Amino acid sequence: MEKSTIENYIKQTIEYLKEDAIAAKEDYLNANNSNSKLFNDGVLMGYYHVIILLKQQEEAFGINANDLNLDNIDPDKDLMISSTNARKLSYTKNPSANNENNPEEKGSRE
Repeated sequence: MEKSTIENYIKQTIEYLKEDAIAAKEDYLNANNSNSKLFNDGVLMGYYHVIILLKQQEEAFGINANDLNLDNIDPDKDLMISSTNARKLSYTKNPSANNENNPEEKGSRE
């Protein structure tokens, strides 16, 4: 397997994780009862820990955050819920992670 295929797989998977994490925060914010809020809080915290781990490992291995599509998300700001940032998101989708813009990427989210 070519190195570029593995790199594209990792980058695209990370992009999907970030999108799902942001969606989990929106689900939490839009939950209409306490059971839904509790469930969505658990899902969100799971994504938070995964993104934190990815960012810690990229730093430990000396990998540039941009190389893994981790440069455009701040887990503390984008995934944590507080009264001051409950509706703020700094995450922006990385356009280079879109399959249409990168012909080497064969993964599909559909």
